[in-house]
Amino acid sequence: MSSVSNHGVASASHADTDLPYPDDDVHGNVMRARVNLRKAVALFAEAKALLLRGGDHTEAVAAMGRASDAIGSSSYFLSVAMGKQGVGSGPNLRNLTP
Repeated sequence: MSSVSNHGVASASHADTDLPYPDDDVHGNVMRARVNLRKAVALFAEAKALLLRGGDHTEAVAAMGRASDAIGSSSYFLSVAMGKQGVGSGPNLRNLTP
């Protein structure tokens, strides 16, 4: 498993998403990116609900922090997938998505 820190934010491994792909699999890394983006959207929705309820904002800030972590992991997995495809500048992501 790979373990990379994105400014001390997220540890990137396939344990984060429970997908049955090896770390060097392009499709698996694209899927991990998608799962982490979905996780981020859900966490931002949770933060919004917590803020709308009022009260202590600590939980909402924590949810936003976890969403930020998920976005960092997603970015990492997508960059790994692009690197595996030899994509430099101007990536054509349609070639990477399942």
